[in-house]
Order: sequence, then C-alpha cells, then structure tokens
Amino acid sequence: EAMADDLDNVSVRVMDISDIIKDFHFYTWAHFTPNTYYRLLAPDLFKAYKKVIYLDSDIVVNHDVAELYATDLDGYMMAAAYDTHVVAYCTQNPPLEQREYNMKTLGLKNPEEYFQAGVSLFNVEALNKTYPSGYLIEQAASHKLRWLDQDLVNMLFQGKIKRLPNKWNVMIANMPQFIDEYYLPADLRTEYYEARLAPYAVHYVGRAIPCHTCTPDLYEYFWKYARQTVFYEILLQRMAVECS
Repeated sequence: EAMADDLDNVSVRVMDISDIIKDFHFYTWAHFTPNTYYRLLAPDLFKAYKKVIYLDSDIVVNHDVAELYATDLDGYMMAAAYDTHVVAYCTQNPPLEQREYNMKTLGLKNPEEYFQAGVSLFNVEALNKTYPSGYLIEQAASHKLRWLDQDLVNMLFQGKIKRLPNKWNVMIANMPQFIDEYYLPADLRTEYYEARLAPYAVHYVGRAIPCHTCTPDLYEYFWKYARQTVFYEILLQRMAVECS
C-alpha cells in the first residue's frame, strides 16, 4: 500500500475471499497452490466493470497496461497469448503426449491453439451474461486437470479467446540453456524470439523468478523494478539463501 502513496492513478485494495472459497477443494500438484484458481472469481468480484486485467504474481509488466485494457473483446470471453511452452510440447516432432491430452481430455479441435492465463483480459460483462454467479469456480472445483484452471478456461472458452501478441506474455525458461520455444512452428518461434527483445510482460513461470534461481533468464527486467520496491533487500537476501 505504501508503494502507491505517491501515485495518483493507483489504488491498492485488498479483498478477503476466504468466505467465498472455504467450502471448495481444488486439485493441485508440483508448485501449484489453490490460489491459481481464484482468478476465476473475477466475473463475480468485479461485476461493476466491463473488463478486468488479471496478472499472475510472477509477472513483470514493462509496458503501459492501458493498451492491453483497450483491446476490443466484442464476441470474446477473454484475451490471452498462446502458452508457448504447451504449444511447443504439441509441435515437437514427434509431439509430446500433451497434444493428445489437449484433444481428448480438453476437447480442443486445434490442440496447438492453447492459451496462457497468466496475463488475461476478462470480458466480465460477457461472462456474467453467459454463466451464472459462481459457475467458473464451481467448475474448477469439480475438475482435476493437468494445468488446473488454465485448462478449464481453454476448454470452456474454446473459440472465444482472442489471441494477444506474444509480447504480452513472454514465458521464460526454467532452464535458459534449453528453451521449449525452439520447437514452435517457424512463425510462432520468430514471434517469440522477437518478443524477448522488447517484452511487454515477462512471465517467470515455475521457479524461474530471479530471486528463486541461480540461472535466471531475462533477469534484468525483474531487478529493474525490484529496486523500486520496499522489498528489494528482502529479495536479495532470499536469493543469497537460495544460491548458497
């Protein structure tokens, strides 16, 4: 909250959703926590707004998000960029099992058209017209899917997700020496590598956030903004412990 004190165009408000989700049980695995599902509450919590931008907490924004908010969502439930990791799993030769999963489990007609929900622009107005209150979070609790709520939105909103340019969600590598995006089709691979040169949003997926890894990728964007926060020294100390 203190970080917003001198900013006229920023208001920090904290919402306690514990009563809403107390009776739900969500499937998780690996590093995932139930928190990832809470973005599905956006249509219920923000009914007063037509659109809402959702950002994962492991993202650094390097561009004016007003441009993202201005995206026309007419006819769409949300806007998102492709999940370049998952798409690469599908387009390897031979493809990984992910491609079959996208078709058989998620019912995707085009398994390579799979979107990453870490940067999402929700059409709140359309979602509330289409689904009753609480529908998305209830669906999330009733499914056990590989990529959790992200699989759910790809399944439910198939054909209703507007594709954002990859520069709005540049997924970086957990292992910089092995980038999954190398296996993308030529046009998507070119778009990804060009986006890395001037990213609008950098997504440190998994444990790839620079204060949690000793082999960071695109770390300069993280530290550029970390220095401007009240957490800078804490992050340095945390990194020292992680890499000791």
